Amino acid sequence: MPGFMKFRPMSARGRQECVRITGGTFCSMIFPTQYRLPSDQHWLMYEADHAVPYRHHRQYLQHLQSGVPGQWLLKSPAHLWTLDKLLAEYPDAILVQTHRDPLVVISSISARIAHLQKLASDTATVRRTAGQCAAENLLGLDRLMTWADDGQIAQDRIINVRFADFTRDPFATIGTIYERLGQELTPVAEQLMREHLSNNAGDGRGKRYTWTDTGLDAAELREKVRAYQERYDVPSEQLH
Repeated sequence: MPGFMKFRPMSARGRQECVRITGGTFCSMIFPTQYRLPSDQHWLMYEADHAVPYRHHRQYLQHLQSGVPGQWLLKSPAHLWTLDKLLAEYPDAILVQTHRDPLVVISSISARIAHLQKLASDTATVRRTAGQCAAENLLGLDRLMTWADDGQIAQDRIINVRFADFTRDPFATIGTIYERLGQELTPVAEQLMREHLSNNAGDGRGKRYTWTDTGLDAAELREKVRAYQERYDVPSEQLH
């Protein structure tokens, strides 16, 4: 899709998110992300049995891994809303939970979704998607804290990583993750990571989103995410 690479680099042999796997059950965030499907989105957030897609997810990985022992490293922001079901299916999983200013996250995701929805819509705009993105993220962060408080997610299963720490000193953060996982960060692996970082500018790929495009009230949303930011010591960033 023209212009999408500035949001997320993709290739035939590149990594893909778990939503592509769960999409096979039609219980996946990939559909309301790519298309404007408010009723489907509501069903996914509040009514769907996410044990089903995670069971399919496990079977899919078992098929891929047949005869090839090892550990999986998986990634998808969509897990935020269903961490309880993920850990029910994978009780030995370790979660690396990233934390960034929610308002910047909402701005970024709104722009990405608006761009994706242009595949099937002539009226997709950041302003139209931003309200939905804000509501979803508030719900996800609330669930994260609730599950932590009531013990559904054991805190020894989570490695919390602040975006601010990662950008300030990536390899100190990576080293901490490896240490928590009981893994060795080999010189070869570190060199490959450094090469990747030097060749991929991250937020430096160019203008992709602005807060103004969302049309949302920053002060109102800031108050709604205050408890989350204070709990995980997530700094507020400058909105552009």
